[in-house]
Amino acid sequence: MLLCRRLPRGEVLVSRSRDVPDVPIRTLRVNLSRLAVDQWSGFAFPISAMTRYDGDHGDGRLIASFMINLAPAGPALTIPTITTDRLRLRGHTEEDLEHSAAMWADPWVVRFIGNRPRSREETWARLLKYVGHWSLKGFGFWLVEEKVTGSFVGEVGFADHKRDVAPSLHGIPEIGWALTPEKQGRGYATEAVKAAIAWSDEHSIPQTVCIIHPDNTPSIRIAESNGYVISSAIDHKEHPAIIFRRVPALPVPEA
Repeated sequence: MLLCRRLPRGEVLVSRSRDVPDVPIRTLRVNLSRLAVDQWSGFAFPISAMTRYDGDHGDGRLIASFMINLAPAGPALTIPTITTDRLRLRGHTEEDLEHSAAMWADPWVVRFIGNRPRSREETWARLLKYVGHWSLKGFGFWLVEEKVTGSFVGEVGFADHKRDVAPSLHGIPEIGWALTPEKQGRGYATEAVKAAIAWSDEHSIPQTVCIIHPDNTPSIRIAESNGYVISSAIDHKEHPAIIFRRVPALPVPEA
């Protein structure tokens, strides 16, 4: 077991176990077959690059020299998981890229969302944006999957797109959703949006908005069924759109 601790001078203390004296070093020779890092000091030191491979020493030991990345790992990002009767809303992972990319490349999915299929590269940037929202804003998008099968359904969540529109939406989270075509028509979108809105109400988000193309009747119906009302009509990026607003109902004071 390797124990690592960072010193104020930027050096790393490494020892095989707690009862072995620590030795400040910047490069480390380790047994690759037994490599493990114990975060006993609150820091994790990822191995950033192999600088030299010394080969097999004949006794099962693979010895190499590594540089230690002195930057401590940041806190893990926790994205809430929400479950409904049929669905699970969870944070995205890198492994979700293929499902998301296939959905955003589908002309039917994007016909009212810019009317332009997205490339795999653009969808990857979208996923990073989702994660960044949770980190910087405290809200973001979830991946939606069937609770029983784990099958990909789509995405739903909130974003701050910094849109240049009038009236201004500054500081107001904007809800959005998209479902893969084979999962549409089952009421999944309404169920997922309802769950996301319940989460926003629980976290005292004062109001949210959504922007919908006027010809997107199914999404307008979903928005209105979840308490959104028409606020204004706009043109955004050469496309007509309607801004819907929702303000959570105030709790009734106890008598």
